[in-house]
Amino acid sequence: MDRIAMGRAQRMEKCDVYYPPIAEGEEPRAKCGFIFYPGALVDRTAYAPIASRMSESGILVAVANLAPFRV
Repeated sequence: MDRIAMGRAQRMEKCDVYYPPIAEGEEPRAKCGFIFYPGALVDRTAYAPIASRMSESGILVAVANLAPFRV
């Protein structure tokens, strides 16, 4: 929730996106990107801690929302 308030995370209908930090005066840029596809019975919010840590390292992270079918 803190990252959403800071504009560093965004919840969308199809995925949650975690953005890397942007230094003042610099253009937004990520080293690379990573997509998590949650397991069959795992909610996408379970990936928030690791996605947040990865974004701190400069990686753009997306966590797919596979609800309601989870396949």
